[in-house]
Amino acid sequence: MTEESTIFLPKVYKGGNEKFVGKPMISWSQIETWNSKSGFNTGLKGNQEYILKYFTGATFPDMGWGLFGTEAEGYICEREYSDKFDENEKKILESITPLGIFQQEILVDFGDFVVLGFIDDAKPDFRKIRDYKTKSESSKKDLHEDKKHQLELYALWVQQEFGFIPEAEYCIIERLGGAECMKGAGREALKIGTKVWYEPYSITPERLEKTEALVRSTVEEISSFYRTYTKVFGEPKKLN
Repeated sequence: MTEESTIFLPKVYKGGNEKFVGKPMISWSQIETWNSKSGFNTGLKGNQEYILKYFTGATFPDMGWGLFGTEAEGYICEREYSDKFDENEKKILESITPLGIFQQEILVDFGDFVVLGFIDDAKPDFRKIRDYKTKSESSKKDLHEDKKHQLELYALWVQQEFGFIPEAEYCIIERLGGAECMKGAGREALKIGTKVWYEPYSITPERLEKTEALVRSTVEEISSFYRTYTKVFGEPKKLN
């Protein structure tokens, strides 16, 4: 096997699963960024934003969306971040019954690299998995677009570990204040609304094949770019 044919990525796995320690590692959010028309943080093309962040080590502060979502999930599943929500917000979040396993780490094995992720919530037997999202009613439609493969990757892990494709759903919590947050007001502008939507998400063997092909082709492209980058500029310190 030649050097050019091996996968070479900015990150390697350094976690607790000894089977995969040292393997090239990527996440769905990285794959999504690379393939996006416009990066979330810079407005540049997605692959250009990826290069800035993962090749050069540039950092971008969270605008508030990510923190808000983390806090909402933490309160639903483990009653964390109680001080971040008022009583009306807590009432809505408390109406959601968790499935049982919160933030399960997954490592989808692609042979020469792994895809790291965390299932937001799952039944103890992993027959059902759930992804929490905070969205406005108008923005939640994009979760079912063909380019979305996050739940598919979770399902691939379940299939690898347990031999079946799980039932999957989104639990979408209404988010208010998005316009103000976008203008720079940050996390403090965001509030929990009064609506919760449960939306089933169909996953088929054919869809999983499409997910695997997309992941593989994207990783090979990133690897090629990263190898060229390091030949020109030298290999930067591996990112955690």
